[in-house]
Amino acid sequence: MLKLNSKIIRDYLESKFPSSKLTGYNSQEMTVNSLFKSDSKKHMSINMETGLWQDFKSGRKGNFFHLVAALEKVHYRQAEQLIINKYFRTVDQMSDIISDHFSSVSEEKISIIEKKINLGCNLLELDTFGSKLKDTKNTILKDKATKFLKERKLSEYANQVYIGDKSCNKDYDGDMDVHPDFFGRLIIPFIDKISGCYFFQGRTLFKDNPKYLNPSSKETGVKARNILYPFKNEESIVLVEGVLDCLTLQSCDINATSLQGAVISRQQVNVLKQHDFKRIIISMDNDEVGRKANAKIKQRLLKAGYAPEQIYFTTPSTTKDWNDLLVTTSPENLKKVYSAETIVFDDLLEIYATLKGNSSE
Repeated sequence: MLKLNSKIIRDYLESKFPSSKLTGYNSQEMTVNSLFKSDSKKHMSINMETGLWQDFKSGRKGNFFHLVAALEKVHYRQAEQLIINKYFRTVDQMSDIISDHFSSVSEEKISIIEKKINLGCNLLELDTFGSKLKDTKNTILKDKATKFLKERKLSEYANQVYIGDKSCNKDYDGDMDVHPDFFGRLIIPFIDKISGCYFFQGRTLFKDNPKYLNPSSKETGVKARNILYPFKNEESIVLVEGVLDCLTLQSCDINATSLQGAVISRQQVNVLKQHDFKRIIISMDNDEVGRKANAKIKQRLLKAGYAPEQIYFTTPSTTKDWNDLLVTTSPENLKKVYSAETIVFDDLLEIYATLKGNSSE
């Protein structure tokens, strides 16, 4: 179980029970009404230092995350994730969050703790799928991948990606590669600072179909349509179809995530809802499929509780997607286009209606 220091526990409890009085030694006990049975006499006691609690009305008791799960109406693992999202920002802040019994937090301890905080996905050993691009001994694939990243103006990610260079020849004399489907593909990992690599996509460097290949859900524990590419917890976030567009925007200091397609799932919406985004900016590809998807995603966000004024739209009007725009222009110009093209979604609908009305006159 993830252990938190008392500051985090106290802050969360005070936000949930702002009017409750503290009692006991050093005011460490909070008494509140039972969460599980009708109660007007505050039969539930919570320790503000440890988060341990007992409900004398229902007979239930548990630790801090059991309490969070009950308050937020989520599962235990989701309760851990909710607290991480709310209070955890970077690994550098681990010492402020991990329990005080770690007097100093070394990289080794952080690594151990990170492995315990599993976000519901299986951690992937990318070495079984390929090699780091800079380490591969297959010069043909290395040159091909390096050229691809340079052409897409994404060379800054060369040290983060892998290349599927394992043998897929059945007559190969050495150890057989168990993932031959990813041979010759650029492997783009989805790496969370907390859990490590929880997903990846293999992008073909040749003319293979499909263009993008996902690992089996049996290996990752999740399906591609239910996960998001790692993003920052800022005021705004841009939703794009593919990971290359996501990397493109992030390289230009624009907070973005990819949906791995032109559809947003309930699970993906739930992840977004765990953050305090003031603006959700929809930006599917600038083609017929993408344009239809924009409206459907907007409706899904509205059903999830987002207000119309929180949902925005943007797209590069002269190219199919953001990476194509970057290839044909510069990061500075991309930022200008992004700023100029981003509008409230409902305003876009009004513009379409006006244009349609003018064309019929």
